[in-house]
Amino acid sequence: PQMVKEYCALVKEVEESPNIIVDRGLKQEYVLQIGDAYYGDKNEISKHFKDMGKPVMIEDYTIV
Repeated sequence: PQMVKEYCALVKEVEESPNIIVDRGLKQEYVLQIGDAYYGDKNEISKHFKDMGKPVMIEDYTIV
């Protein structure tokens, strides 16, 4: 229960940050238009950001 509360608080903090887009079904075109950089997993959106010349940072799960 405590971990769930901490997780929910973290999610809320991230969602309310003005510098982060949390993808909850946003249209890809909108994200590409308003985003100035991408951070996360390698996927179709990261490819589009790279093709547009915008900075792309891929999450490295091997770093502990």
